[in-house]
Amino acid sequence: MYEENFDFTASPFSIAPDPHYLFMSERHKEALAHLLYGIRRESGFVLLTGEVGTGKTTICRCLLEQVPDDTDIAFIYNPKLTVEELLATICEEFGINIQGKLNSIKVFVDHINSFLLRSHAKGRKAVLIIDEAQNLSVDVLEQIRLLTNLETNERKLLQIIMLGQPELKEMLQRSELRQLAQRITARYHLEPLAEREVGAYVAHRLTMVGGRSKIFPASTIKLLYQLSKGIPRLINIICDRALLGAYVQDQDQVTTSILKKAAREVFGDDGQQQNRKMSYWSIAALFLFFSGSILAAVYYYQKPQKEAFFVQESVTQADAVEKVEPITPIDHLNTIDPAEARKKVVMVEQVAQPTADEVEIQKEMDGTDINIETQEISQLKWPGDKVFEESNDMAYTALFASWAVPYIPGSGSVCAFAESYSLRCLDLQGSFDSLVALNRPAVLTLYDENGECFFATLTAFHGQTATLVIGSESKIVTIEDIGSRWFGEYTLLWAKPAKYTSAIKPGNITENVDWLDKKLALIQGRPPGSRDSMIFDDALASQVKQFQFSRNLVPDGIVGPQTIIHLNSACGNDVPKLIVMQEDN
Repeated sequence: MYEENFDFTASPFSIAPDPHYLFMSERHKEALAHLLYGIRRESGFVLLTGEVGTGKTTICRCLLEQVPDDTDIAFIYNPKLTVEELLATICEEFGINIQGKLNSIKVFVDHINSFLLRSHAKGRKAVLIIDEAQNLSVDVLEQIRLLTNLETNERKLLQIIMLGQPELKEMLQRSELRQLAQRITARYHLEPLAEREVGAYVAHRLTMVGGRSKIFPASTIKLLYQLSKGIPRLINIICDRALLGAYVQDQDQVTTSILKKAAREVFGDDGQQQNRKMSYWSIAALFLFFSGSILAAVYYYQKPQKEAFFVQESVTQADAVEKVEPITPIDHLNTIDPAEARKKVVMVEQVAQPTADEVEIQKEMDGTDINIETQEISQLKWPGDKVFEESNDMAYTALFASWAVPYIPGSGSVCAFAESYSLRCLDLQGSFDSLVALNRPAVLTLYDENGECFFATLTAFHGQTATLVIGSESKIVTIEDIGSRWFGEYTLLWAKPAKYTSAIKPGNITENVDWLDKKLALIQGRPPGSRDSMIFDDALASQVKQFQFSRNLVPDGIVGPQTIIHLNSACGNDVPKLIVMQEDN
């Protein structure tokens, strides 16, 4: 109804799980990385949990668009099935023709096993995806576990992905399901959006249908986060109702009063009363928490000093995939010898000790020692005397200039030009935090208030502000201003090893093994190993995984662009950075 009024090409806040509208927050990127990693790893189960409406199904639809062509998918939407019904549905999804009327569990399993063996012989993979898996019975879960026993000497014949609400995690802690829980090779719990991501989410949805970014002014975003708790489905429902309200009132923007009214219509008065009750309980809980903290502090400082150690419960990574050694999940401490757990945590602390570079980055992210009032802040907009078509060449001219390379616009592909200077392009989509973690200048894809696309180069980060080269001028703008015009797309340059052609994987025989060993030796403060071969062996792969873990990267041992970028930073290579340490000046 309101689409034509706002010049939308479609409804921006549909709750259908359309991957075209997927907003790749840091959490959603990590969740998708878990699923992709689980498929590539070809073993066991992959588990994705999250509250209702956080985007699990949409991520799964996005996954389906990225699976290789040699993959057969069986998707179970309604898991409230008996064992026989589940097996029959799997056969239907895989297109397995079942002959005869008297089918039993054995008959179904035999047919599935034969299908998987034929697929394996053809070089194909088979993946079973189960949505709303918290509705599965214990008997059905046990049968699903038994399906993973179908394997060859080299790999599992069936990969299984389960999506479910938080209750699924609780189910898997039951003793009768411990064998299944032990086979989960990658798991991730999808949290709601953070407050700073809600504005970018709304702008992203509006941009996808040709809408203006200022329909929801900044004053409404904080309120929207409070009303929705960052849950994408609730954001969609509230925004949809708010746009209808703005249309009825003949308003060009959604005001806070319209948003509040929309929320009342969505939640109802009972919902508002429930929120108030929760607020009272929250205040009480907060009081108890602080009281307990004070008592704990008094006890701590009065008791004799004893050895203490901390165990990290979960790993938040740019594209992390599973909890790997040496981390000891806190949920399992009751089954692990305390002395052994302490050794493992000490290992983690030795590996994950922050470098001076990371300390400097964290200070900037925290905004310490930043005085925004002393900076001359500019508005982020494209210069009126230049056309948008010029922005691409100007942005890459500034990007190459940060590497002291004279870029020549119109000289062919940007990435081919970079190769001639031993540089490579890296196109990514992520949060500002992930960009700063890479600590390299980058070309950002931005949009003005009319939805026009232009490019600018991020050359420095100052905590609450950043330096952007817009056109031919360098300006200081606020991070908030960037966030209102940027949906996470960026391109940066990175310096590759001399003999690098593609990602270095364990087992590879390459001249870059010596380069890799010397980098890690410098970081670890040890002499380089005397290598008689160029094989990327298990010992070196283990060191790479530890380094990746310490840098919040996927600890898979594969040395690709992001790992190389972090290696160069940790070794103090002479490369341009968004945040320059004091001693570098």
